[in-house]
Amino acid sequence: FHIDALKIGMVYNSQIIKVIHSKLRNIKVPIVIDPIIKSTTGTTLLKRNALYDYKKMIIPLADVITPNKYEAKILSGITNVQKSAKKIQTLGAKSVIITGASISKGIISDFILEKEKEYQITGKMIPIRNHGSGCNYSASIAVSLAKQNPLKYAVRTAKKYAYNSIKNSKNIGKGVKITHQ
Repeated sequence: FHIDALKIGMVYNSQIIKVIHSKLRNIKVPIVIDPIIKSTTGTTLLKRNALYDYKKMIIPLADVITPNKYEAKILSGITNVQKSAKKIQTLGAKSVIITGASISKGIISDFILEKEKEYQITGKMIPIRNHGSGCNYSASIAVSLAKQNPLKYAVRTAKKYAYNSIKNSKNIGKGVKITHQ
């Protein structure tokens, strides 16, 4: 079957990173990377000793990478959102979207750095803790890019999709709410 875009989420260790890199380094479809470093509950999901390989082999695959502020700081070593995005771009990602770049008065903004431009997309914030909103966000971007939509459209669509998945999140068992569409 034909593949129009790829999304890569959690990659726990260097062995997985090396396999992904070897299989995808020559792929010519949009690749969206969601760098999942730590879970909402604090569990480490990318081994610290795999960070070097992640930077060298996964980030350069990215047409778009979607770290949150914490992940952007880990990947770049820089706290300032704009400088952090630029550093991640120098690692090989074509476009960088730092989710939750700023939060103020119930509004949450994502910082987007494309090759030649930067901007923010804002939306309402829902003050609940949940699993899956970043995954939904990056998956929505991948779908939009597969449909050949421009990145700005993809981000706006993803922002709305993630908002609705958080708004409709469900308690399943005893843990953190799970996003739901």
